[in-house]
Amino acid sequence: MDSQKTLWTIGLSIIVLLIGGLAVFVVIFRPPTPSPTQVPTNTTPNTNSGQHTGSASFPATATSTSGGTSVPAPVMTIMVVDGSPLQVRDFKQSSTTVEHPSAPGHYYIAGGVNPTNNNSPYSILYTESDQSFNITLLAEPLDTVRKNAEAELLQILGVTLYQACTLVYEVSTPRFVNQFYAGKNLGFSFCPGATSL
Repeated sequence: MDSQKTLWTIGLSIIVLLIGGLAVFVVIFRPPTPSPTQVPTNTTPNTNSGQHTGSASFPATATSTSGGTSVPAPVMTIMVVDGSPLQVRDFKQSSTTVEHPSAPGHYYIAGGVNPTNNNSPYSILYTESDQSFNITLLAEPLDTVRKNAEAELLQILGVTLYQACTLVYEVSTPRFVNQFYAGKNLGFSFCPGATSL
């Protein structure tokens, strides 16, 4: 009986030593952990339907210098709802951004000053004084138009869905498009509290 107990004790000790040795081996000889990479900031929602009115053209995302190093695209900093800064692509550098001719500091970053001239179903206006975005839905179906406007704004700014929800913004539609939703902030479809269309 004692010899059987001794064998069990020896066997259990060997197993514990093997497991411990294996753990030490793994810790010592594991490959180095790669450094964390930057999370992409250009996540866009899946729109699947509808069409974009065209995407903004920006300077290249990176340019090469004679030394072979890359220079990131121009960025600007805007304040979000809680007052903290957020870096976005400098959309003022876009060839499609138009400063309102009679309202300095107001920039149409999609849709243009008169979106009916180019049949744009939405307009996105940035107001520099309060760093806000006003997205106006100008056609039905509102759900599709809103998703297309959201996708274009995310691409223009280079922000994630979460970051977009922190922007100072309003999504609205005029009475001539939809009397029921006119005068309401519909919100981005992917943000908490958004109106379901």
